[in-house]
Amino acid sequence: MKLCVFEDNSWDAFLPLAYTRAYFDLKCGILKLRHKITRFYPDA
Repeated sequence: MKLCVFEDNSWDAFLPLAYTRAYFDLKCGILKLRHKITRFYPDA
């Protein structure tokens, strides 16, 4: 399985945090959102 994480036109909803990094790289609790996605889809 291939998984593609991308930023769409809603990235500005994460401002001012989205100025410094991609929103899939933001912290969501103790983990980054990217790590949570890869845990949910281990075959990706």
